[in-house]
Amino acid sequence: MKQISQTVMFVSLLLLPTFCITPTDIPSVQAKLIIEPEKSVVFASESFNINVSIYDVAGLVFFSFKLGYDTLTLDAIDLSLQPFLPEPIEIIRLNINDKLGIIDVAVQTLNPNGASGSGTLLTVLFNCTGIGHSVLNLYDTFLQGQFFEIPHESTDGEVWQVPSDHGPRSDLTFKFYNSPEALYSALERCEVDLMCYPLNKTQIEWAINNSEIQLAWSSFPNNYYEYTINHNFSINSYPGVMSITHDNYVRKAIDYLVNKDFVIETIFEGYAQRVDYPIPYALKDWWPTPPYPHEYDPNIALEYLTTRGFADFDSNGILNYPLDWPGASGVDTSQYPIRVVIRTDDPIRLALGEYIALALENIGLATNRIYADAVTARTIVFIEKTTTSILQFGNFRPTHQAIYIPPITATFGAPQTSFFRLVCHMDTR
Repeated sequence: MKQISQTVMFVSLLLLPTFCITPTDIPSVQAKLIIEPEKSVVFASESFNINVSIYDVAGLVFFSFKLGYDTLTLDAIDLSLQPFLPEPIEIIRLNINDKLGIIDVAVQTLNPNGASGSGTLLTVLFNCTGIGHSVLNLYDTFLQGQFFEIPHESTDGEVWQVPSDHGPRSDLTFKFYNSPEALYSALERCEVDLMCYPLNKTQIEWAINNSEIQLAWSSFPNNYYEYTINHNFSINSYPGVMSITHDNYVRKAIDYLVNKDFVIETIFEGYAQRVDYPIPYALKDWWPTPPYPHEYDPNIALEYLTTRGFADFDSNGILNYPLDWPGASGVDTSQYPIRVVIRTDDPIRLALGEYIALALENIGLATNRIYADAVTARTIVFIEKTTTSILQFGNFRPTHQAIYIPPITATFGAPQTSFFRLVCHMDTR
C-alpha cells in the first residue's frame, strides 16, 4: 500500500508542469507592429521599399494584417515575405488589391515554438505614381501565440511624393481616374484644372454657364463609334448553320435600319456629326458624293430580306430563315438568333447597342442580346471571332488601316458602320 501511494505521487509530480505556463512564456513588454521607415519622401515615378516590422514579441506562431494606401499616388508592385517565422510556414494570404489600395497578409508557422524577438515580417515594393501624400494604414492586425492572443500596438507610416529633382520639368500633374464620372466630379470640385474627356450635354451646359470653365471644342474628335459585323460562314455557337451576317443581303438590310440622324438627336443629344466617307483626307478622291448609299429606310431593309427568302411562315411575328439556308432551312430565326454584343461600360455604347438590337427585332429578326464590358466584348468579337454573329459597339482610333475600305477587295473583320462622327459606309459586297 505504501509503495502504490509513492508511485502515484511520483506520476503526479511529473504531470504537474505540463499544465503550467512558466514565467518565460508571458511577454514582459507589449509587442509592436510598425511601418519602417515611419516617413518616406520619394520622387514621382520612383520605386521604393517599406517594411512591416515587429518588435518585442514572444512565441509568435501566426500574424495577419491589412495595409491600406492611396491608389492615386502609389502602386503596390511586389510583396516579399521575410523569414521571421521559423520553418515550416504556411502562407494563408499574400495579396495585393491595387484597385482598392489594400494589401492583405496572413502567415503561420507549424513550429510550436514560434518566433521571439524583433525583425521584419514583410517588405513591400511601391511605385510613386503622383505627387501628394499617402498614409500607410496598418489595420486589422492580429498576433497569435501557441496558447493565447498576443497583445500589441501598431503604428502607421506615411509617404510624401515630391516632383523629381532631375530630368524634364513640367508644371502639369497628371492624375488618373477610374471613370469619366469621377473625373468630372474632380473638375467640379476644382481638384483638376484640365479634363481631357468628352462631355455629355448636361456637362456642356454646366460648363457654358460656369464662368470659371472654358470649353475647348474639338473640330475632329479622335474617336468614333462603330459596330462590327462578323462575315464568317458559320460560328461556334451555331455549328453547321450558315451565319446570318455572312449573307450580303442581310448586311445591306442592317445598314438600311440605322437612322443616323435619329441617333445624333436622341442618343448623342445633338453633339455628334455624320461622317459619310470613312476614308482619310489623303485619299479624298475616293470620297462618295450625296446621295449616300443605304440611307435609313426600313421598307428597303425588309425588301432585301424578303428577296433573300426570309418570311414569317408560321405567322408568329418572327421571320423564318429561307428554305435554302444551309443548316436552318425554313426554321424560325429565334432558333438561331442574331447574337448582339452590347458594351455596358459606357451609356452611349449601351444605348447604341440596344437601338440596333431593337431595330432588328422590329423588322422581325430574333436577337440574343449579350451585355459585356469593354474587355469581355473585345474578346468575344475580335479574339473569339467565331462565337458572335453580329455586332458590338466599340471605340477605335480612325487610322488608315482601320477605316479605309477599298471598293473592290472584300474585307473580313474590318469595322463596318460607325457613329460619332457617324461613319455610315459599309462593306455590303
